[in-house]
Amino acid sequence: MLMDKVAEIELNETRLTIAKALIESKQFNHLQIERFLSFLKTFLYTQNPEINSIFDVEIKILTNKAVSMDIIETIKWIEREQGIEQGIEQGIEKGIEKGHEDKNREFVKTLLLQTDFQISKIASMVNVSEAFVKEMQKSINL
Repeated sequence: MLMDKVAEIELNETRLTIAKALIESKQFNHLQIERFLSFLKTFLYTQNPEINSIFDVEIKILTNKAVSMDIIETIKWIEREQGIEQGIEQGIEKGIEKGHEDKNREFVKTLLLQTDFQISKIASMVNVSEAFVKEMQKSINL
C-alpha cells in the first residue's frame, strides 16, 4: 500500500514538473495549455483524490487560477470540444449538400430555360429525379 502511494506521489510530481515546464515555456496559448493539462489530468490519473486535489491546487497556482481542472470539468470540456468538432463536421456536410443542391437547381433551371430537352433527359443529365425537374419547371412558370 505504501509503495502504491509513493508511486502516485511520484506520478503527481512528474505531472507537475511537466505542467510547470509547459506553462513556463510561454510557447503555447491558453487553449493548448488547457488541452495538455487535461491530458495530464485524464491519462496520468491517480486513484488517490488527495493527490489529485494537490495537482489541481498546484495548477491553479501555476496558472494564476486561469485553468481549473477537476475531473468533472475536464470531462465536460472534452465533451464540449467533441461536440463542437462534430457540429463543424455536420455543418460542412450540410453546406456541401446545399451547394450541390443549389448547383443542381441552377443547372436544371438553365436547361429548362435554354433547351427543349425532355424532363427525363434533364433529370438524367443532372442526376436528379424527374419530380425535382418538374418542381423546378413549376417554380419558374414554364
